[in-house]
Amino acid sequence: MNTLVKIIIGDITKLKVECIVNGTDLKLTEGGSVHDAILKAAGPKLKKALEEMGTAKYGETKITDGYNLPAHKIIHTVLPSWINGESHEEEDLAACYKNILEFAVENKIKELAFPVLGTGKFRFPKDISVKVAMQAIRKLTKRLEAISEIHLIAFDQDTFDIFKKYF
Repeated sequence: MNTLVKIIIGDITKLKVECIVNGTDLKLTEGGSVHDAILKAAGPKLKKALEEMGTAKYGETKITDGYNLPAHKIIHTVLPSWINGESHEEEDLAACYKNILEFAVENKIKELAFPVLGTGKFRFPKDISVKVAMQAIRKLTKRLEAISEIHLIAFDQDTFDIFKKYF
C-alpha cells in the first residue's frame, strides 16, 4: 500500500480526519497560533489533559483525544526553535517528523494531518519548514506504509505555493 499525500489549503481545526498534529513547547501548554487554535477548538478538556501529562522532551510525542475537534486524536510534539540555521535545526525538525510518523504507526493511525510545523513561535522560516516536512515524509512513508493518508495543511495560498514547489 502506498501512502497518499495531499496538500490542502484550510484550517486544521476543521478537518474531519483521524488525527492531527500539534506543535508545542516543553510544558505542552504553548506553541503559537496553531497550538492556540487547536486548544480553543478542542475545548477545556484538552487543556486539562495536557496539564495532567506534565512535560515532555524535544521531539517527544504524546497523544490525546480530539475532544470538540472533528479529528478523533491529536499527536502533540515538542518542537525545536530556529536559532540561526547553523545549530542543527533542520535535522531536529526532521527528527520530530520521524518521531510523529513512527508514533502514528505504533498507535495504528491511518490518516494524519500536519500543519506547517515550527513557523510561528519557534521561528522556522516557512520555506525551510516546508522543505524539511516534504523530505522527511518522502523518506519515511516508504518505510511506514501503514499510514494510508497524510494531509499537509497550508493555512494560506503562499504556504500552498511553497508546498507545491517541494512536492
